[in-house]
Amino acid sequence: MYERVKGREIIYLDETWVNAGHTVSKELKDVNIKTKHQAQLAGFSTGLKIPRGRGPRFVILHAGSARGFVDGAKLVYLAKKRLGDYHDEIDSTRFEEWFKSQLIPNIGEGSVIVMDNATYHRRKPEQISTSSNTKLDMETWLKSKDIAYPERSFKIELLRIVNSVREKYTSYEVDELAKERNIVVCRSPPYHCELNAIEMVWSQLKRHIASNNVSFLTKEMPSLIDNAFTQISKES
Repeated sequence: MYERVKGREIIYLDETWVNAGHTVSKELKDVNIKTKHQAQLAGFSTGLKIPRGRGPRFVILHAGSARGFVDGAKLVYLAKKRLGDYHDEIDSTRFEEWFKSQLIPNIGEGSVIVMDNATYHRRKPEQISTSSNTKLDMETWLKSKDIAYPERSFKIELLRIVNSVREKYTSYEVDELAKERNIVVCRSPPYHCELNAIEMVWSQLKRHIASNNVSFLTKEMPSLIDNAFTQISKES
């Protein structure tokens, strides 16, 4: 709310997916038509031939605000795997490249970006020592930050010192990219997707795809997805 008062534009970003076999689960049928021949005589279609499997999966990444989708920020690509969590198809390298080349240049300076806490959204430029590190690792890290510590300290003592300054030195790659243009990154807490407005867009997007997917062909999915985006207005 504070950022709204300051007049900053809030940009919501998120990822989703859709399979080439995505379609409606139910369809209307004329129960008086019993055969294909009857359907042809009556000028009706015989209905869709529903695919047996879900088909290849497409990952979709986009961002938007109250003004609509961010121009140039849409990213759609074919996943390598059909099964498993679609988040496995996105890594920090891909996300950061999209963030740097397709999002940041296309939004206003001083904007606020809202995203979830996915691992690839928060890669750190440097790793701060944890309990899994050695005593030497902790000493080296503390020295690199000019942080004093008692000589002959035990590992647990060094960890306490590291933890006392951890928040100060914790940063993320995308946050650093955003700071260059005075853009603030806000991450929603886990399991609270309702705080990200773009989540409501995905249901509309998939509904449109399901209603218009008649071929279930992989090669036709990109244009189907593009068309679905054009059907979603900022008012909806």
